[in-house]
Amino acid sequence: MILYQIDTESNSPNDSVSEAIAPVEVDTESNSPNDSVSGCKAISTYRPRGTARSGEYFRFSYRDGSRMRHIHIRGGNTDSPIAQARVEKVRSLLAAGISAVEVVGMLRR
Repeated sequence: MILYQIDTESNSPNDSVSEAIAPVEVDTESNSPNDSVSGCKAISTYRPRGTARSGEYFRFSYRDGSRMRHIHIRGGNTDSPIAQARVEKVRSLLAAGISAVEVVGMLRR
């Protein structure tokens, strides 16, 4: 999402008409700062398309060579306590230094 920030500082105090507008990037996803793996956000939410059920779900994103891959974190939608507990487990594994490949293996079980 891009918002615009108005710069109200001007060179002359009487010149209130000239205002510069600069784009500002705003992150719309709420993720913890420790969710990064290889410079990307490892845990995010997504909304499935098509005939899938409505709601938002958690997924784990990781890099496989040059490709970015995603795997669903089971347990229901983001409101489910089971899914929230699994997300916290994945976050603790990443914080402990477990590799993304091992985390994916655990999520596929």
